[in-house]
Amino acid sequence: MSNSRKTATSRRSPKKLVICGVEGRYNRTETAYLKKFNANGSEYSVLIARGSATDPVGMVNDVILAQKEYGFSPSRGDTAFCLIDLDCDRTKNVKMEEAERKARKHNIRLIVSNPCFEIWFICHFAKPGHYGSSEKAVLELTRFVRDYEKSKDDMFEILKGRMDFACHMARQLEDECMSNGLRFHTADFQPSTEVYRIVEKLRDLR
Repeated sequence: MSNSRKTATSRRSPKKLVICGVEGRYNRTETAYLKKFNANGSEYSVLIARGSATDPVGMVNDVILAQKEYGFSPSRGDTAFCLIDLDCDRTKNVKMEEAERKARKHNIRLIVSNPCFEIWFICHFAKPGHYGSSEKAVLELTRFVRDYEKSKDDMFEILKGRMDFACHMARQLEDECMSNGLRFHTADFQPSTEVYRIVEKLRDLR
């Protein structure tokens, strides 16, 4: 074992690690939302990967670096996720294929929202529609959370009582996309969000 590996292992949390990669360095909303799962008494520690990548492959690389930094160990129950927004952008499809291959090699689960993470928030209130862009999805969210903006850091508190409904709605969106013959993790697979997979995983770990 290398010195860097020994150091990471020795300083890691005794709890199960849940490493999450988010898009861009200043992604305050998603970072704040995910960290709120670190409740007292939980058996896991949610950690956000450092990095500023916004493309799928670069984001997976950021998570890989975080795995090394924190002493990631699947045998100890650790998990890693990479949250990607597809923005209904078909030019991302090729990069997604590369990101998928790399993620599989490093025990990373891609969590894709299309067009954006805000689809997950909308799922707490209603069935999301076909917005065609992240901007329109964010505008739709303001119907339910009037003061919503990208830097809002209290969404966990606002939405926590509606998680069961949101998970149900996200699964329904996914089933409909599959029934319509849309290819998973492509720009045409929308509206959709896999954030429910993280939420259900964290619930299982409690």
